[in-house]
Amino acid sequence: KRRVVASFERAFIHSLLSRTDGNISAAARCARQHRRAFWALMKKHDIDAQTYRDAEVGSSSFFI
Repeated sequence: KRRVVASFERAFIHSLLSRTDGNISAAARCARQHRRAFWALMKKHDIDAQTYRDAEVGSSSFFI
């Protein structure tokens, strides 16, 4: 049961952070959780929001 719950939590966090481009506050609002509770869940699963932010930067085109 623990593995199933942990797997669900990781997938849920991944989905929300992907949707919000790594914005923890926005992801927490989507989950209807307090930002600190969402962050604690991320820490529990060793998930870094920066990973989701970096993905967006690489897809953008900048012209100088």
